[in-house]
Amino acid sequence: MNSNEIENNITNDLPDKIAKLEEKARIVGERLSKQEHLEAELQSLADNMSLLGDTEQGLADMFLRNMNAFKIYLPDIYHQFVDYHANNYLINIVDGFVNIFDKNSNSNLYTYPPYLEEIHRVKYYQCNPISTQLKLYSDLVNQGGFMHVSNLNPIIQRLEKREAEYKNKPRNAPKVMNSLLIFGVGLGYHIDLLLGQHQVNNLYIVEPELDLFYSSLFVTNWAGLLNKLDKSNCDLYLSLGEQKESFFDDLHLKTYATGQYALAKAFAYIHNDSPEILTLVNDFKNRFREVNTSWGFFDDGVISISHLLENLTNKTPLFKKQAMINNVLADIPVFIVGNGPSLDELIDTIKAYQDQAIIISCGSTLSALYKYGIIPDIHCEQERTSPIAKQVECYCPSDILRTINFVAPATVHPDVFAKFNNKLMMLKDYEPASILAQGLSGIQGQTDNHKYINPTVANTALTAAISMGFKNIYFCGVDLGHKVGGSHHSKKSFYYNEAEIDLNFYHNTKKAVKLFEGNLSGQFVTDNFFELSRRMIEQLIQTTDDSCFFNLSDGIKIAGAMPLAKKELASHFDNKNKIDKNGEINQLFSQAKLMLNNTKVREELNSSLDLPGFEFLCDKLLLSASVQVNHCSDALTLLATQMQLLQGSYSNQNFYLLLNGSMLQMFSMLLRLLYESNDEKEALNDFKYGLGHYQGFLVAAPKYYRDNVLVAHEMTSGFHESLKSISQYNK
Repeated sequence: MNSNEIENNITNDLPDKIAKLEEKARIVGERLSKQEHLEAELQSLADNMSLLGDTEQGLADMFLRNMNAFKIYLPDIYHQFVDYHANNYLINIVDGFVNIFDKNSNSNLYTYPPYLEEIHRVKYYQCNPISTQLKLYSDLVNQGGFMHVSNLNPIIQRLEKREAEYKNKPRNAPKVMNSLLIFGVGLGYHIDLLLGQHQVNNLYIVEPELDLFYSSLFVTNWAGLLNKLDKSNCDLYLSLGEQKESFFDDLHLKTYATGQYALAKAFAYIHNDSPEILTLVNDFKNRFREVNTSWGFFDDGVISISHLLENLTNKTPLFKKQAMINNVLADIPVFIVGNGPSLDELIDTIKAYQDQAIIISCGSTLSALYKYGIIPDIHCEQERTSPIAKQVECYCPSDILRTINFVAPATVHPDVFAKFNNKLMMLKDYEPASILAQGLSGIQGQTDNHKYINPTVANTALTAAISMGFKNIYFCGVDLGHKVGGSHHSKKSFYYNEAEIDLNFYHNTKKAVKLFEGNLSGQFVTDNFFELSRRMIEQLIQTTDDSCFFNLSDGIKIAGAMPLAKKELASHFDNKNKIDKNGEINQLFSQAKLMLNNTKVREELNSSLDLPGFEFLCDKLLLSASVQVNHCSDALTLLATQMQLLQGSYSNQNFYLLLNGSMLQMFSMLLRLLYESNDEKEALNDFKYGLGHYQGFLVAAPKYYRDNVLVAHEMTSGFHESLKSISQYNK
């Protein structure tokens, strides 16, 4: 290439290069302009916020004002910190700006002036908010014909449509937040900023480090915030100090006052990523699915009452309190046998000790035990729908069923109790039927409402064993999960044929949530349902002081139940003599039976149903739900008012428990509809659509209650009909 060609190429390329440089300069200029604008804005804010206290005297004055405010609004906080002395985190002033000095790391908590950091963090959060998203699923089949389902389905489907539409669209934090969770206080600037720019109805603040909250008392204008929250009727919940074991339970309990639906869509702000904060955040995320696990629904509550009434009319005895039972077999080992995959590996062990232990079978486990040649001493069921009666017929011959002792919640269908001669029913806590039963003159004070009796039959069996006074309890095949790719139940149960081929009767539609540590080996996968069962078992064990618990199952680890390999079981049996179980268990059941006058029971229950009172409450709710909704805040007020009206009816706990579950589920989806669209008008239209279905529910509820509360519920099930067709029993 000659010099002329080189010069021509340079001349030709030069405009492009200049254009690119100019474009880069423009971009850099815009960035510098934005940065200068941001710095000017931050400096302006800094000048104002520095008045909050960047001198020792200013900090002291702020502390006094705040303590006086807490003395008025939250006196417990005042008493906790009036003479408090920080240990690890100390207020520090660096270059005129307040900071927090960490003695352990010998460094300041904030790298830059704290208010500048928080302004940046809050602005970023407002463009990238995080929030909870409670998920409910529509039941398009509605096999039970439940009116709750028919009214909830359209609300869920509207939400799912909107979710799909906005799946990848950016979102900003809304101006009106029904609930805001703030993890970490620090110096508290972020709290002031968030509440200054957003209307919050329910504010939850958690700070595990007391030193840090104490520091905020010198800086954050808590006096102004408390006054503002009081005037705006915002509910404030402060959780301070170490709480890694109780945080979620405490938070969940606090939502009872305003309605648990509030957590269905709650915005969350994480102030820092300390190990303590991250532990609480992870615990909240892992347990969030428990929010709606015990809500129930309207039709289910009506079923519970109708089944209790018929069971009592049929003279099915209630279970007396533990204190009234003298169990001479109390020290004999009890095997609670579940239908998990590990049952097949434990069956020889169960056979070896069946004459020296009490065997309690859980639900479908009975079908496997019978095939193995084992007849349990006690059998338990838990589900209340009528197809369970048909399922029980397929476990073993009816003449065998009549010889087995039976324990179940009082809400189980009367046809199930009818298959057993010796039986007891237990009252389940937080159940309309139990509230009514405890009000009967022949029952008051003689029975317990059992808190941990569900969700699985293993929970029922453990509750029964403890209530009977047994002291040594062993879990066998209570796996509560399965290994990845492994069997879901014992291969001798009715879920498999004689060749141990899966009959596909068990359809686990619940999404596996995570891996859990195994009791004896490896890791196991489970779903929400079985994880809740494990947690309820653990809580019942924790509240039982005078019993020992062991776990032989190759399944999920159960806290409080000592892992025990089957080869180690021999040392737990001092003698090899058989025990006279039948006679003693019969005596035990006789002592535990609470028999009632069935005629008087029906009369008392009928009068306590109060059909006109229930219709009046539904009409009152309907009237309140018919107000104009023009803004998001109107919709939130409507939901809150509805819950207040329901809670105001708590003098009749039966009505409260009948409606609470359905209202919580519908309100959760209505709340989510309010925040799923970026356009408030569109969101309000979605809300009003869903609200119409809730109103329809209130219109139909009184008639459904009147027509169904005195009749045991019946429903068909293709699964149970298919099962019965291949069963060798009771054809």
